[in-house]
Amino acid sequence: MQTDAGSLRRHPEPVVTQHKIAIEGLKTDYRNRMIQQEQTGTRLTSISPYGSFLYALTALSDTGSESDDRFLQAARLYEQDQLIPYTQARSIAKDKRSVALPNFAVQPTPLGQRLAATSLEMIILLGYNLVCSRQHISRFDGTTSDKMSTKLQFGVVPN
Repeated sequence: MQTDAGSLRRHPEPVVTQHKIAIEGLKTDYRNRMIQQEQTGTRLTSISPYGSFLYALTALSDTGSESDDRFLQAARLYEQDQLIPYTQARSIAKDKRSVALPNFAVQPTPLGQRLAATSLEMIILLGYNLVCSRQHISRFDGTTSDKMSTKLQFGVVPN
């Protein structure tokens, strides 16, 4: 699409509006792709006990990437809906102290949703604990402990 300079001077707003819409679409697409990559990385690292533990704690404490995204979205809405009108009202007010700054608040995720978000990580951690405890129980069952005590009686140190 080619436009000459004269048409841009006569009708600059539609082009600027289209450009802003295109930029916002690119930003949204980029954010969505980054979220997908982060979720894939989270699921891959959740296979290990450390990853499962880490993501379970971040979900329970509401400090993960989803809470960051929710905070940023609330900040954008606050800026559009409350902060911009506040600055406009303050600029035209004679008494600057009469215009009150609006409060900014983000509601935390309910505990039930946080617990539900950790279900996969908890299942993985439970599975690791069951496997490890089974290995330890089989290693120290009755026959193994008898052999070890016999070796200790004769001065043989186990490996």
